[in-house]
Amino acid sequence: MGSNHSSDAGHSLEDHPKIKQVLNGEKVLWAGRVTQLAGARSKELKVRVLIVSDSAIYKVRAENLGKVKRRIDLKDLEKISYNLGNNNFIMHCVKYDYRYSSGDCSEIVGTINTARKAWDKKYGVVRTTPFLVNSKVTGSRLRENNNSISFTATSNRGGDGDHRGHLS
Repeated sequence: MGSNHSSDAGHSLEDHPKIKQVLNGEKVLWAGRVTQLAGARSKELKVRVLIVSDSAIYKVRAENLGKVKRRIDLKDLEKISYNLGNNNFIMHCVKYDYRYSSGDCSEIVGTINTARKAWDKKYGVVRTTPFLVNSKVTGSRLRENNNSISFTATSNRGGDGDHRGHLS
């Protein structure tokens, strides 16, 4: 397992009783605190616990580990844009984008990439568009760095050009 960050109660996050209850038997691949960056709906930075399991990503309130804010199935994760220079990454999902910052950015992105590859293999999904995109994340705009794509992934989004900050 990647991260072994401690919770306020002294347990490692992945072994915390409330986290185990939320996951209901899913295997934890990474768990730790991240900063949720301000977006269109919220202008403030928030500390969240991000948990990457073998089938989903959980966004949990840091102050209440039993309160899941969002569960994102790996199948709904379309793309990750990241910038290791400023430790920011964006998870582009079917309905929303989630912007985070963490000193563990490369470990988190790598873990999610590995989990998604395993999920794709398990369910026979063939990818044709980039899943990981090394981007310059500046404000609400993304600029693609064309020589940093690690493997390909399909997208349910159609159309051309920029769509809600997504790279085509």
